[in-house]
Amino acid sequence: MMDIQEIKKIIAIFEKSEISEMELELNGSKIRLKKELTAPVQVGPVLSQSSLPLSPLAHPEILVEDEHVWVKAPLVGVLYSSPSPTSAPFVTLGQKVEEGDVVCVIEAMKVMNEIKAHRSGFITLINADNGTMVEYNQKLISIGDAYVT
Repeated sequence: MMDIQEIKKIIAIFEKSEISEMELELNGSKIRLKKELTAPVQVGPVLSQSSLPLSPLAHPEILVEDEHVWVKAPLVGVLYSSPSPTSAPFVTLGQKVEEGDVVCVIEAMKVMNEIKAHRSGFITLINADNGTMVEYNQKLISIGDAYVT
């Protein structure tokens, strides 16, 4: 049987690879990993990103890149965009959010982890689909100062 450290190493190698699906059997333990290899689609441009209320260096879950301020995945798991399959999503493109609002949930090891907005603004990009596996530090949702349709 594999220990948790071995499993974590296998997952880390898989995440960094360009392989989209893998099945491994060792010492009677079986692991199956699958990920989507898709690029994000930008729906609307960000007008301005002049003043950020938080420093990206003080908050490792924030990434500023190409005029986007990204909420990144703090752990590996399955992303859920709504509280239940029949509920409305936490956020949609163009929606205004306040700092501390839940933008998605990541399930890891049967624990639901709320991912919250680190700043107020508008949802400008959503980079992960409901029910898909996300990687550590993966860009999930961009929050900007403005949203243009």
